[in-house]
Amino acid sequence: MQQVKTMKGQILLLLTSLGLIISIVVTILAGNLIYTSQRSITIKSTEFNLSLVSHVIEKDLINLTALATWCSTNPDLIYYLDNPSPTMQDTLQAYSVLQTEEVNNPSAPYIKRLLIVSTDKQHYPLQVGAGIAHSYPLNNSILSWIDEYWNEEHLYWNRVTTDPYSLSRNDLIIPYVLPIKSADNRVIGHVFMAAHPSVITDKFRGYLSDHDSQMYLDIGTKHYPLIPDSVGNSYTYSILNNASQIISYSEENKTFGQTNSKSVIHYFKQGKTNWVSISYPINRSISVTHMVPSAKFLYVSKLWLVYLGLSVILIFSFSVFVAVILNKNINQPVVKLRRRLDCIGQGDFSIDKSIETNSELGEIGRGINRMSEDITVLLEKRLADEKNKRDLEYRMLQSQINPHFIYNTLASIKWMAVMQNAEGIAGMATALSHLMRSASKDTRTLVPLDYELQLLDDYMLIQNHRYSESICLIKEIDETLLNTQIPRFSLQPIIENAIFHGLEPKGGGTILLKIAADQDDVFISIRDDGVGITREVLDQLLNKQEKPTSMFQELGIQAVNTRIKYAFGEQYGLTIESEESQYTDMTIRLPQTLPQERENTI
Repeated sequence: MQQVKTMKGQILLLLTSLGLIISIVVTILAGNLIYTSQRSITIKSTEFNLSLVSHVIEKDLINLTALATWCSTNPDLIYYLDNPSPTMQDTLQAYSVLQTEEVNNPSAPYIKRLLIVSTDKQHYPLQVGAGIAHSYPLNNSILSWIDEYWNEEHLYWNRVTTDPYSLSRNDLIIPYVLPIKSADNRVIGHVFMAAHPSVITDKFRGYLSDHDSQMYLDIGTKHYPLIPDSVGNSYTYSILNNASQIISYSEENKTFGQTNSKSVIHYFKQGKTNWVSISYPINRSISVTHMVPSAKFLYVSKLWLVYLGLSVILIFSFSVFVAVILNKNINQPVVKLRRRLDCIGQGDFSIDKSIETNSELGEIGRGINRMSEDITVLLEKRLADEKNKRDLEYRMLQSQINPHFIYNTLASIKWMAVMQNAEGIAGMATALSHLMRSASKDTRTLVPLDYELQLLDDYMLIQNHRYSESICLIKEIDETLLNTQIPRFSLQPIIENAIFHGLEPKGGGTILLKIAADQDDVFISIRDDGVGITREVLDQLLNKQEKPTSMFQELGIQAVNTRIKYAFGEQYGLTIESEESQYTDMTIRLPQTLPQERENTI
């Protein structure tokens, strides 16, 4: 008992310790999972918003780029710039074409100016756009400002600068420059397009971000802060061309993930703040970056510790509760089941109702009790079978008579009959001698069907003399089945029963012995046309101990049926059908081959 109590204490301690460890691990993992999930959700939602904005910005930049490309390839403009002495009509025609194309462009409101300039400065510059009303008059000194771009064959949207032609030196533009070439591939002029930064910042109208987040526009190699200006309930953003506001990523930046084929995620530290930046490209030289402080993903320390402590206490308490429940509902029933099995192993097959509870282990307990009952029934049946077997063996021993005395007597009778020419007496003595020799000396349990038929012939020889041949035995035998094994003296009791109880009351008759095979079984049918058997007697015949009427009927019908079942199995044996005043049919079912012979054949 002390050992059981110690084991229970160890189990409770183990379960509570395990619950404490699991609670701590689960709490840490849950916190990390929440942090990671919150960071992932924020990054993905930010990336999605940036992708929507970027696609709209990209569409306007594509429209503006298409307009600049059209200017660099338009035949009217090329003709105007390549003509050494263009007329006023040529100038007006070129200007009209340029103005029409500019007005029809979907992104025309963002064009601050579109300027067509010849390389020799001899042609009148063509200028359209929303900002030309607040610009300096175009002259060679003003136009020389664009010379700094001449060395760049293509200047895409890769910088933010001030508009050199604006009356206000604080007007910011995003320039785009393309050369205009003649038919012989000479550079005869340039297209200068100045886009207003609102082509980008307008797309952030209504884009909400936390007050501690930062947004940057990456143009070329610089990062320009986007400053929100409150307008009603939404935000607009402006670009500050201020070098002090420009940041750059250090070489220690770590790219820790890429959630999209375009966006790039960085984790870096600026000052004392850790940041997560999500960059989404608009085109090859412009991208937009949203920076979120890492602290946004962390819980407040005190609140986190409180939650951690509460979680540990809750899980630990739950583990103690589970330990007690498991001990009551699992450990104790298992101990009872083990004790019951030990008792069964020691031979105690009594029923224990205490192990039958309303649980799965209770089902096992009920199964153990059923098993105990089944074992008890099997043992009783085994004892009854052994008793029946001993009774059969005893009855067979009783049927044996002193062989030497009987053999000598029968031999004397036979020779006396021969000397007196009484052949019938000699034949009966010989047949009886064969029967007695088989009953007393033959120790085989199973004999071939051919041998059993020879004994039957000897028996019928005796009976024919007794009944003056009023009984006729007809045989229909499949000769291929004569090697089938059958318990010794199985046919004689059935034939004797047919004669004494069927044909003798009638004064004689016919017995039909038929042997045939059906698949793997052999069926021996013994049918007489005697008085038949009543239903009451028929129902009890095979279960009734018959009283012997002769020496051989010690091995009666019930004994024949039992010996066949013992030898071959319960599916084999004797069946009886009968109609009063009509017939009686007794059929023996035997296996055609013995089980070990079947295995060898397979």
